[in-house]
Amino acid sequence: MLVALERQSHPHRNVFFDLVRERFGLADPVEVLWAAYRRRMPYLVTCCPEVLRGLRTLRESGWKVGIVTNGMADNQLGKIHRTGLADAVDAYAASGAEGVRGAGLRTIWVDHDNLPDAGREADHVVGDMTHAFRILP
Repeated sequence: MLVALERQSHPHRNVFFDLVRERFGLADPVEVLWAAYRRRMPYLVTCCPEVLRGLRTLRESGWKVGIVTNGMADNQLGKIHRTGLADAVDAYAASGAEGVRGAGLRTIWVDHDNLPDAGREADHVVGDMTHAFRILP
């Protein structure tokens, strides 16, 4: 049931952990479960060495590379740092740290403005939610 729910609708984590709590009869409040998840998640992700090498190659070729991610700052920034991505890119932004819900256009502009010598005429967006973005001017 929980896996199907996650695949179908990606519910807000408060909703998801409420269902987890109910399904497994957990005594901890939703907020405690969600906080434990956020603390643990950065330790559960890895970044393939090939990805880090590819980012290094792009930067050595003159590309400015940034990461824009949606989610809460503690979780997302923790993952960026723990995987080595923080050192592999020119800039990064997490929507939660910027006061934005979701990695939308506003977060991209925050990130883009932090890129050194960013040339707006050569911008590209690559990711799993490109439908949320428009081509940057």
